[in-house]
Amino acid sequence: MLEKINTLSIKAYLAVKSLFPEKSCESYRLRDDERGVSPVVATVLLILVAVLAALMVWTFLGDYIQKLIDKITDNTNFEEEQPTVGSF
Repeated sequence: MLEKINTLSIKAYLAVKSLFPEKSCESYRLRDDERGVSPVVATVLLILVAVLAALMVWTFLGDYIQKLIDKITDNTNFEEEQPTVGSF
């Protein structure tokens, strides 16, 4: 049973491999291409992504934080007379 599964998997592998010859396949050329993105471009892209992420967080949470600050400052009015214990 195990031998039959082995031969079946090998036949499937060889059938798929024959569909894509290595030398003419686009992934073969991309795999051997050693050029890459320059470090300057990579650094600029990383900074851009970080700034965009900070802007998104500020946009989504800015209103929420401002409402919380307004709620906190409006509810803490210390100039009003505080009720004394025992008065109804």
